[in-house]
Amino acid sequence: MPDATFCTWYAETLTILEYIPEIAPLKTKVFELGNGRYHNLSDLAQAMGISASYIYRVRRSERRISEKFIVETMKAFPEYGFGDLFYFVSEDEQLSTRRRSNE
Repeated sequence: MPDATFCTWYAETLTILEYIPEIAPLKTKVFELGNGRYHNLSDLAQAMGISASYIYRVRRSERRISEKFIVETMKAFPEYGFGDLFYFVSEDEQLSTRRRSNE
């Protein structure tokens, strides 16, 4: 049974998720933090209870980060807060990334 802190965090996260498409894409630092803790992305996926293909697609920005991804990331990295694991990408950063990928 989740504790009260987790339930509060979960409710706040759901509220944040409602506005993500309007703010900016959500990205994760989980891949950098997972280096050394997990041997590969398949191990990370297994620890998070998410398919390896989904993890790979998130890493390549082919899939958006879902509610389940956030919750499972928080469980796999309990010593980190939301802001340590996730960040929003500004429009300028998105444009810069698109330009680099088109070159």
